[in-house]
Amino acid sequence: MTTRGRGQVWTGAQLAARLAELRGLAPAVAQHVVHRATTDPAAPARSGYLVPGEARRLTPSAFDFWLARRGLAGVERLAVSVLAINERLTANGDIEACELDYRRGAVDGPHHGSPARITFTGPARLARFYQAVPDGALIEIAPNPDAAPAAVPSGFGTSGFGPPGFGASGHGATATVAPLAEPEIDALAAMHAAVRSTCGEGARILDTRQPTVLETMVGIASVLHVALLDAREVQCGIVWHGPLAVALQADFPRFDVAPVLSAQQSAALQALLDAEGLVACETRQDEHGLAVVTRRRASGELLLARFDGTAVALSHYLPGRPDDVTRDQALWLQYIETFEGLGVLDAYHDAASNGLVVLTADADGTILRHHVDSEGIEAWRGPETGSAVGMLHQERIRGGVAPVATPMGPTPSPAAGPEPSPDRASDAVVDAPSAVSPTIASPGDALSPPALSPPALSPRAPPSPPTPSPPIPSGPTPPTVASPSDSPPVLGQPPFGAAVEANFPASAYDIDEATRCLLLRRPTAAVFHCQRILEQGLHAHGLWRGVVEPPSPTGQRWRSMIADLKHDEADADLIAALDAVRRGWRGARLEVGAKYTEEEAERIVALVAAFMRRLAELCDEAGDPTGEPDDAAP
Repeated sequence: MTTRGRGQVWTGAQLAARLAELRGLAPAVAQHVVHRATTDPAAPARSGYLVPGEARRLTPSAFDFWLARRGLAGVERLAVSVLAINERLTANGDIEACELDYRRGAVDGPHHGSPARITFTGPARLARFYQAVPDGALIEIAPNPDAAPAAVPSGFGTSGFGPPGFGASGHGATATVAPLAEPEIDALAAMHAAVRSTCGEGARILDTRQPTVLETMVGIASVLHVALLDAREVQCGIVWHGPLAVALQADFPRFDVAPVLSAQQSAALQALLDAEGLVACETRQDEHGLAVVTRRRASGELLLARFDGTAVALSHYLPGRPDDVTRDQALWLQYIETFEGLGVLDAYHDAASNGLVVLTADADGTILRHHVDSEGIEAWRGPETGSAVGMLHQERIRGGVAPVATPMGPTPSPAAGPEPSPDRASDAVVDAPSAVSPTIASPGDALSPPALSPPALSPRAPPSPPTPSPPIPSGPTPPTVASPSDSPPVLGQPPFGAAVEANFPASAYDIDEATRCLLLRRPTAAVFHCQRILEQGLHAHGLWRGVVEPPSPTGQRWRSMIADLKHDEADADLIAALDAVRRGWRGARLEVGAKYTEEEAERIVALVAAFMRRLAELCDEAGDPTGEPDDAAP
């Protein structure tokens, strides 16, 4: 096709050949467009280009004409960034599988950037990531939460509403060419338009939440709860490509959504509140059913109003931790207290998502709500302003109307408090039979040293200081390693064992230096060398898993690296060994802190040694399998 006055329109093949000549160095982005192809069992397949200023999808010929009018017909098309969405839907309109391609010039143009392709199923599950090499080919890469396709929001909104900055490529190598100006946008209006385009006219946004780590990695900037015209409610993830917002409808989870009371339940609750002098604070659906946390007006005492149908019963409520958390959730609780300096105020099981909802407070009194799945992965966190426990805690640290608190220790016995009133004694759901106000741990309390195996957590009671001896009753046990102070290296023997020395010769210097730094009482330097050892080990493991160019793990979050290994069903012992390193490390990321004590450094060196010994049983530093027997490590 030739457009008068504009020259020949370049094809995708011509653009790919030109980008290969440029060794992948594409010009800066002048225009952002989206190509969306949808396969729906309930409707004919449809596809087309979405461009700024046009409500309808453009056909390929109409898109060529649209570009030609802007002087982007020939080689200039390399300055057009195309997000190609190929989605397959279920019968109810949710995504079953989706592929996001980042290309230049057209839907069949060359891939560009890292990631250049993301594939996933459902609500950002089983995601895989690929980057483009200079010749245009794709290679699979490891997930990296710090390299999400969306760039830093450019201030067009808050709480995940803002689009990524545009006028640049967003990701990948670009040449320093001045981009064309794209129109200013209203982010909220763009999102509403995207929702209506996907869900139909009349669709309304009810609420929004921040994306989880995995959702962010696939490019989702916010997750919306949407009401359709037929009264159904669905979830949509917003993906930004420059000034363009696209809504992807999928079964995204809703975290800790407050259930709605029926009219009869609301009337029964109001009668109880009036009779007892209570204020309703929050509604929850926990593992025992529907309940409302209430607060007595006079004393600040917390009580739980629990429903059985339309009948409501009242019981005393003492915040704490359920006793049936998973082993991974218990380790997460210990981690945030030990390394993030957060105090756990309350925790309960969310019946809607089967996860653990945890309320924490930092040293400044800021209250956070966390959602932790059964594998101990923190799927979501955000500020919390409406919980009764959080409000009481803030009153306490501000010196306001402080609740009467019991000392840190076991839950008081039933005899310690007054009897419930006769009209509700028989119906009360006894959650924690004490009449005292909640015991809330201050984040300023001293933190106990980390342990390999945290103690079991008892219900409604603060945790005991962790010790290394009590084992966790369920799940795989973390590797047991001896402290270097207990088992000093023997002269003439490799510090990390013969298998590590044979399979990771490039790490020999850092292993030797880490040991020397311990002996010379330079603990922080020892941890620095441990970081380098882990970098080399994780890089080798990435090669062994088939990742051609594994990204550097430095600065990555521990939880993301461990979640990635679990996703790929990596060796369970290796995951346990890395998780033990995470618990011994100080900080949420693989990076050296400002200062370490000798005890902390000894522990980290021992844990890294255990990890490397297990890794040496699987592969060498080149990623080749070793096939070492399990007893090869000394």
